[in-house]
Amino acid sequence: MILISLLEGKALVWNAEDVKEIREKHGLVGNLVGALVRKPRQNLRLGLPLELLPEETRLLVEIGAATLVRNCSSQKANSKEDDLSVDKISSLSSVEDEDNVQSEVDAYKQYLQDSYTEQRNLALQEKRRILESLSDRIVEGRTKRKRKNDNEEGDEIPVVKHCL
Repeated sequence: MILISLLEGKALVWNAEDVKEIREKHGLVGNLVGALVRKPRQNLRLGLPLELLPEETRLLVEIGAATLVRNCSSQKANSKEDDLSVDKISSLSSVEDEDNVQSEVDAYKQYLQDSYTEQRNLALQEKRRILESLSDRIVEGRTKRKRKNDNEEGDEIPVVKHCL
């Protein structure tokens, strides 16, 4: 089941597997609006979350593929389910929970590293594709520059200076 978070009227999908399912199984595109982990100050390539149009969200909910989750902090403050105090929450933790959390952290770090590696490979492929498409112009420019340099060397008149 795909979880769609509603935040300030926008439908966001945070899980990469859910995004893949939305795009591959349901044929919906959405719009990636997040920053990449390794390059947050650029906006050419975007990452998670995926923002869905209201129509896309409604379709996924109607066909039963997704569930809407409201997770605004102001809504949580008013919710009776979230009235547990910090003491109660901390007393619920155990060694097993800490192990589970650590394994989840390790899995997340591995996911980030894999994502970074994939992004580097995709960027390298894009650069190679661009260079291949411009290879004719590059070769033409190099030969033109070589001819120009050869002509300049051949046109020079040797100057002999005599010192008295």
